[in-house]
Amino acid sequence: IMDVSIISALIGVGLGWLLSQLTDLIKEKRKKGVMVDSVYTELSDINAWLIRMLRQTKYALQLIVLRQRVTSIPGRVHTFIFDEHFHEICMDLSRDARVGLTDSYDSIKTINELIDQLKELIDDQSEDSNQKLCQKFEAIHCVAYDTEFKTRYLLNNRNGSMNDLAGVAIQLDQRLNDELDSIVKEAKEIGVDRVKSNFYAE
Repeated sequence: IMDVSIISALIGVGLGWLLSQLTDLIKEKRKKGVMVDSVYTELSDINAWLIRMLRQTKYALQLIVLRQRVTSIPGRVHTFIFDEHFHEICMDLSRDARVGLTDSYDSIKTINELIDQLKELIDDQSEDSNQKLCQKFEAIHCVAYDTEFKTRYLLNNRNGSMNDLAGVAIQLDQRLNDELDSIVKEAKEIGVDRVKSNFYAE
């Protein structure tokens, strides 16, 4: 028969190991929870940045319509937290959330690529360059408009269920087309001075 003291020692070791494993599990779960929150905090910052970018692209498009020189472009959108942590937390998210987040961040990459292309055009203000500038700013505005909607949706619906978005794409596309038309119409109606004052007043 095994000595009682040995049995007690073994039980103590076993309990200690179980407690250690449980503690590590709780720490890991808490760590991943912090990472998930960090990704969504970054997403909130990106959403705010996209709203600002839409103002900038609207202003640039109106200046181009009025044949004014465009001297500034939007800054690139940074995704430090997503790039560092998403691979660690993706399996703790719902499938729809993973799809929504990766889709949004892919759109941000597209925006950054378009911004890099703008940098090559901004110093060349020829007629041909202005046409290309207009196309690039319009492309950025379209992608930013769509991405702002998606990021706002994901912030309000962390499960990322895309079932709620059935039929929204067509409506979003129509609203975007209407907005692009209104940008041009407004520029022609109010003129250069009002375009500039409206931009700097906001």
